[in-house]
Amino acid sequence: MCLEGNNSMKKQISVAMTALALAIMLAACGGNDSGANKTPANTPANTESSAGADNAATGQQLTIEATNFEFDKDEYIVKQGEPVTITLKSVKGNHGISINNTDINLKRNESVEYTFDAPGEYQIVCNIPCGNGHAKMVSKVVVQ
Repeated sequence: MCLEGNNSMKKQISVAMTALALAIMLAACGGNDSGANKTPANTPANTESSAGADNAATGQQLTIEATNFEFDKDEYIVKQGEPVTITLKSVKGNHGISINNTDINLKRNESVEYTFDAPGEYQIVCNIPCGNGHAKMVSKVVVQ
């Protein structure tokens, strides 16, 4: 009789721990967003310069916004051979990014200056597990 009660309690604890782990994973990114505000894929990245910034007035600025299981654009366009300041903004949830074939790894609200020497497409992935939609968090930098 004592063993049956012990097994039942173990099951209850196991179920509670599983539910807690699932809740934490889902809370990392929040709810699912419809993507209605997503910029079309052929729209260039933000290349405006800010006066008075440390970066040269003509430097490229690339801001990547991460929300619930998606980035704000399907692709970001930059110029080959010109420095670009890349900034990650986590709008909803906790996100980081890696850009394949580079050494770029950014956490929430970090920036880095980088020069893409070769034209092509560089995949952007979320590098912080953020819940069920994490695998869908993919975009790309197109270097022209």
